[in-house]
Order: sequence, then C-alpha cells, then structure tokens
Amino acid sequence: MKTKTNFNLLSSTAVILAFLLVTACSKSDLSEESAFTPSAEKIAMASTSAIAVPFFIEDANSNNPVTGNNTPLYTVLGHNPIIAPNGHHVTLGEYNTVEGRAQIKCLSNGTHVTLNLSNLIPNGTYTIWTLTFQAPGFDGTLASLFANLTGVGAFGLSDGSANTFVASASGKGQITRIVTAGNLSEFGSIGSCVLSDEFEVHFIGAYHLDGNTYGPTPGPDGSYIEHFGFIFKN
Repeated sequence: MKTKTNFNLLSSTAVILAFLLVTACSKSDLSEESAFTPSAEKIAMASTSAIAVPFFIEDANSNNPVTGNNTPLYTVLGHNPIIAPNGHHVTLGEYNTVEGRAQIKCLSNGTHVTLNLSNLIPNGTYTIWTLTFQAPGFDGTLASLFANLTGVGAFGLSDGSANTFVASASGKGQITRIVTAGNLSEFGSIGSCVLSDEFEVHFIGAYHLDGNTYGPTPGPDGSYIEHFGFIFKN
C-alpha cells in the first residue's frame, strides 16, 4: 500500500514543485511485449524527451518568466546568480538548450532507467530525483500536488549515493540506474515497474550551484536549481 508523502521531511518545496511542466509523454507510447522474455525479463519499454524547467529561474529584477536569450539567470529561492563552474553567468539561451532522452525498461527486479543528456552546464554537478503520482496525477495545481503525490526521493538508492553525475566539458551527461520497488520508502513507495505500477512518474535533474550534493535531499534552498525534467504520464 502506498503512503502519502510527509511534507515535513522535505526541506524545500522547490524539489516538489520542480515538475510543474505543462507537457508530458503518454503511456500510449509504450511498446508492450506480449509475454515475458526469460533472458531479458522485459515487460515494458518507453522513452521521452527532456523539458527545460522554467519555474524557478528569474532575471536580475526578479521577473519570471524570463525573456531574452542573453538574460543572466538567478534562482527564485534566494535570488542567487546561476554560475557555471568556469565562472560565467548562465543565460536563458544556454539554460533552454538542454536536450535529452529518458529510456525505461521494466525488469523483474525493478525499473532500468537511462538518462542521456546534452547541452547541460559544462562540468556542472547534477542530481536526479524521482516523483510518483496516483491517478488522476498532477495537473499543475497545488491541490493536485498534495492530493496525488505518492513518492519522492533520490534516483536509484534512497540515500542519494547513486543519483549524481558531472556533465562533461561539452555539456553531455549520462546516468543509468535500477529503480527498485520501495526505494522511496522514506517519502512514499514506488512500484517495481514504474510504467505499469505508477500512474505518473517524473525524473527531475537539479544543477548544484555550489558543486556539492547532499545525499537524500537536494540541499539548502538557493544552492541548486531544477534544470530539466522527464515525464511519463498515463
């Protein structure tokens, strides 16, 4: 049985709200196999594209939405400048060029997830977070958030020890993990196959301005920004 998220355990609402995205990939895109394949144990596969998250960035005058590709970006929380590891101020044009693909394969022991990304902040430190929803899912309102969110936690192991990667000097990154049943148990549960056991799943990528990661939480408010997201929705 799923348990509701304990919001007192979450130090930042920004992680929860990171998936305020207005487009989604439907489970109708799945390629279902007619039967289990013993050698591969596959039961379902799907993929979807990355979306840049626009809700937690602002300009120098605290305006959101931000306009103009050359506009330097700041975090909504704390109004901290979003600085790349090489010291330059990240602009809206750079931020919005992120591209990627999430590929999911359900196995008997969990969900094999691979995220491939490009046009990230070069040499940037990123973490990935998993969120799950029961029907009717998230519709962009806080009411649906509190009513339908069933799990949130680190991608891979729940202690956050496996959800980190550093982008290359050319802004590329990849991370592959097995998401196993129950590994969001501190915040809620997750099924062994997110494509069939969950009504809606989001994978959110956070860029860490300070280059640090903080285990099972993304860190202090203003030290990170939710840069991109992948959505699988019924």
